[in-house]
Amino acid sequence: MPDFFEIISGHNRTAPFLDDVQQAADEHRNSFGFLARSVYEEFARRDRLYVLIENTPNGHRYAGHLLFDRKFPHAKIVQMFTLQKYRRCGLATKLLNHLKTSLTQDGFTSIYARVAEDLIDANAFWGRQQFYVQRIEKGGTSRNRQILVHCHELASPQLFPSSGINADNPLGLATSSSSDIPLFLLDLNVLFDVSPRRPRHDEATSLFQAERRNFCRLAISTEIQKELRRTAHQGKTDPMESFINIFPSFPLFQDDDSNTLLEDLASIIFPEKIEHSQLSSNDKSDLRHVATVIQRKLAGLITNDSKILEAAQKITDKYGIEVISPSAFSLEESTSLGNNIFETSDDSTLNFLEVSSTEELAVHELLSKLKLPDSAISMGWLPTAAHRQISTRYAVWDNSILVGYLTWSARDHAGNVSSRIAVDETNPQARNTARILLTYLLEQLSPNGPYQVQLELTSVRLRIE
Repeated sequence: MPDFFEIISGHNRTAPFLDDVQQAADEHRNSFGFLARSVYEEFARRDRLYVLIENTPNGHRYAGHLLFDRKFPHAKIVQMFTLQKYRRCGLATKLLNHLKTSLTQDGFTSIYARVAEDLIDANAFWGRQQFYVQRIEKGGTSRNRQILVHCHELASPQLFPSSGINADNPLGLATSSSSDIPLFLLDLNVLFDVSPRRPRHDEATSLFQAERRNFCRLAISTEIQKELRRTAHQGKTDPMESFINIFPSFPLFQDDDSNTLLEDLASIIFPEKIEHSQLSSNDKSDLRHVATVIQRKLAGLITNDSKILEAAQKITDKYGIEVISPSAFSLEESTSLGNNIFETSDDSTLNFLEVSSTEELAVHELLSKLKLPDSAISMGWLPTAAHRQISTRYAVWDNSILVGYLTWSARDHAGNVSSRIAVDETNPQARNTARILLTYLLEQLSPNGPYQVQLELTSVRLRIE
């Protein structure tokens, strides 16, 4: 790479270029689709963004970027872009090689890239980079595209990790128990965002929906109770004090080690204030939240505090905890499948439709007919329409008769997908319905590489890969 070009990473360095990144992506929506600003912020904070800059006498200029995600042992390319005037100079290859090197050093095995079939130049580029087409998937119904899923195998020293085979798991399948679900501490600002008039209400809602679907567990520190009492109006009861009692709480250990920890965190999060002893009560409270997560060895802290989020990567590097915003739990919605009609051999017509709110009663009746208890229906089988960000619901109808039903979730923290299928086996179209449901499930899930699906029927539970 010429000396006047540089690849930068880390939130503190890439944040000034986020407007350029978003503008470039928005101007090429045909290739990239649309991502909200908060998504770019979250990728930058998690060090999942490389920015290519040109060093000029007048300062640094944006030249391109690489947006990616990684979940061991696989990574995926979300966006890769260089400005038109910098193309044919090998800069895109340098960006990609930078990622390959980083992933290989960390023991990752492969990288995936999804590219629409009609993007000829883009597909040619990935072919030159030794990304080979692994499979072809159906794209969204609005553009009726075919998606080519490219895969590149990395020269990782851990290309074949341990199989995990033992007496309890003879097939070596990855499993996830309730004890594996990560436990995050909530900051007070996230709890306030549950209010419907708050700007981040949708993000907070997705977070609590994710917990209900066992993507994570949520808790608070006793510091929140102290915060509420400190800011309460005299003579008035804050309803939030009662609300937080539903969460498990963790106190901060008070000893010499905790004082040392708080001082170190202050130097990371508030370096400009600690030099002048200007830490406010709120600053000190924020430090105690982070310290509690570290002391208790929890998965991380969920917060909207900008100073903590800016220091997230440094905290992660030093203490091994995650510091994320609620937008990290805003899960991608499944592609809308539209209205699909199937003709059967006996001249029947089956309709495959997304379940709307008005059809929830019919689904509930079908599930009750199949002997599912109401508790199981409400807790997993029939997520409400409000849960569309983390769950998908479809049904097969024979005219006005509901024959089968399918729901699946987004990936959980371990990369697993939970799905449930119910079919009225007394209906003559039961076999065709089951085939339709299974076909669509496999077509729609996991566009980014190998995955594992836990399939639950009304009487059995299966795990497939």
